[in-house]
Amino acid sequence: MRRVSIILFLLIIPFHFLSARGNYEEQKKNVSQFNEALSLYRNRQYEESSDLLENLFFREEDQEINKLLLQSANHFRIAENSVEETNDLTGAVQRLDDSIGLLKRVLEFDKENTIAANNLEVAMTLKEEWMQQKEEQNPSQDSQQPEQTQKDEAEKLQKEQQQMADDNNKESENHQDAQEELRKRTENLKDHTEQGSPERQSLENAVDAQEKAEQALEEGNSAAAREQQNEAAQHLADAVRNLSQGSEEDTSGYNENETDSAGDQLIQSIIDNELNRDENSENTGNGIAVERNW
Repeated sequence: MRRVSIILFLLIIPFHFLSARGNYEEQKKNVSQFNEALSLYRNRQYEESSDLLENLFFREEDQEINKLLLQSANHFRIAENSVEETNDLTGAVQRLDDSIGLLKRVLEFDKENTIAANNLEVAMTLKEEWMQQKEEQNPSQDSQQPEQTQKDEAEKLQKEQQQMADDNNKESENHQDAQEELRKRTENLKDHTEQGSPERQSLENAVDAQEKAEQALEEGNSAAAREQQNEAAQHLADAVRNLSQGSEEDTSGYNENETDSAGDQLIQSIIDNELNRDENSENTGNGIAVERNW
């Protein structure tokens, strides 16, 4: 299979600890954790790097953007390795979706970020290619998602929806677009569940709340939007529990050759920010590009 790589540079360098803002010990720990994750990425230990970044959050906008870009790079490389080593297109596409979601979030921070935009274009093209290959290999499998995969997707949706509700502190067209995309993904998951099942009902309720959140955002009512987003997140959590119970009772639909999604990312808030490329940044020659400005 033809290997597709992002032909850009990794321009991220370790953070330097600054104590001017925020809790000293917390910030010191976060910076140290990020630098360790960056070192692991450079050593091609993408899973380990991803794990360190999973629940890491920076108050500084530029640092948070770099974290999201590094995490998207981890997911992209894990997806590539999944295809090259095991030809697991299902798991690879799930990881690629995680990378795509983080790149879109970066563009919500900074819509002029060309690095994220270029990487997103490459990732979307690669996803389309893999989806076509998957269909050619298994033309009949797309009609029904395995329960375990459904549960993984529901967990991702719940985390993203809850984080969106927590960070809904400004009216933004990008925020509306992100909420609409989340609703479409929820609808897609709902369409692959069994008619009349508890999980389908939970997902239908989530979609209804998401539609109301979109309407509230369109009207500029952030408080109402946050309320509906929280409600949608609760319904998604119910769907996860129902899917977990279903997989325990009947595992006949689970394909052991498919890789569980490990992309339970903490998707962060929407903050507009201009980034400048650091002329002194280090170039590894093989990574996804990241910009910094400190």
